[in-house]
This record gives sequence, structure tokens and C-alpha cells, in this order.
Amino acid sequence: MEINKKLSVIFLTAVSIMNLAAGIIVQIKMFTSGDINSIIPIKAELTGNEILMVNFMSVAAIIMLISVVATYLTTDIPYSPVEIVKSCPATFLIIPAVITVLGIVNAVKADITADKIAVAVCSIVYFLFCIINAGCIVTVKEDAEE
Repeated sequence: MEINKKLSVIFLTAVSIMNLAAGIIVQIKMFTSGDINSIIPIKAELTGNEILMVNFMSVAAIIMLISVVATYLTTDIPYSPVEIVKSCPATFLIIPAVITVLGIVNAVKADITADKIAVAVCSIVYFLFCIINAGCIVTVKEDAEE
């Protein structure tokens, strides 16, 4: 395996672990009704859960975009998004699935209907982002072996 592809796999794995850690922290914060500090200044009239979801989805989307860009910069041939998603192994999705289920539980537990919808939708989108992140790692690894 070439050194740049090996470094790319290590980088993508580290970024994916950060994404999983963010997902776990957010869902635990919501489950325990912990205090929320917004990293993005938001002036809109949003609830605490909605502010948390905006911050979380911003981070998750940036991490997913980093994974996609790193994959396209590292691989020898351009893979289609479908190929990247198809290369994601199911074992990589166990932790994201647990985080998503916890997100659905938090959505059901929420008091406001807008919170229920926001948390449920963000949990599902987060799961899709995790599929793309894991697919990027495997795509780079498989490209290096060819």
C-alpha cells in the first residue's frame, strides 16, 4: 500500500472516530438533558435540542465532506457515490445504528413536535453520513490494494 493511501486511511479512520464520538456525546447530552453550549452563534428562535442538532449536523456534514474530498484526492480512479456507499461493510455501521436508535428514542422523548421531527431526521441523516464515511475508508483501502 502506498504511503499516501495508508496515511489517508489512517486520517479517514481518525475523522470517522471523531464523528462517532460526536454522535455519542450529542445523544447522551440529549438523553440526560444536559446543558448545551452552542459552538455556532445562532440568532433564530430555536429550542435547545434544535440548536444542538444544528451544531451537530454542521460538524457531521463537514466531516462527511472531508471524507469524500480525501477519498477523491487519494484514489487513482474516480469512484461514483454509489460505489462508495456499496463498499461500506455492515460491521462498520453497528455503532452508528446504536446512535441512530438512541436518537429516535430521544426524538420520542422530546416534548415539542418540532424537536421530535428535528432529532429524528437528523439521526437518520447522521446514519447516512456514517455510511458514506465508512465507505470512503474502505474505498481508499481497496483502491490501494489494486
